[in-house]
Amino acid sequence: MQFAVALIEYLISGIVASVWITAIARNYIQIPLADIKEYKEIFVIVYFPIAYILGIYVDTTSSFFNKKSERN
Repeated sequence: MQFAVALIEYLISGIVASVWITAIARNYIQIPLADIKEYKEIFVIVYFPIAYILGIYVDTTSSFFNKKSERN
C-alpha cells in the first residue's frame, strides 16, 4: 500500500512540476504544440515515466531543503 501512495505522490508532484516548467519555458522558447489527440497513447507512455522521475527529484529536493532549514 505504501508503494501505491508514493507512486501517486510522485506522479502528482511530477505533473505539477512539469506544468510549471512548461509555463516558464514557453516564455523563453517557442514550443510547438502538436495535436495531442492524435498521439495520446504515446503521450501517456512517454509522459508518465518522465513525470514520475521529476516527482522523485521534487521530493528529494524538498526533503533536502526541509532538513537544511531544520538545522538552522
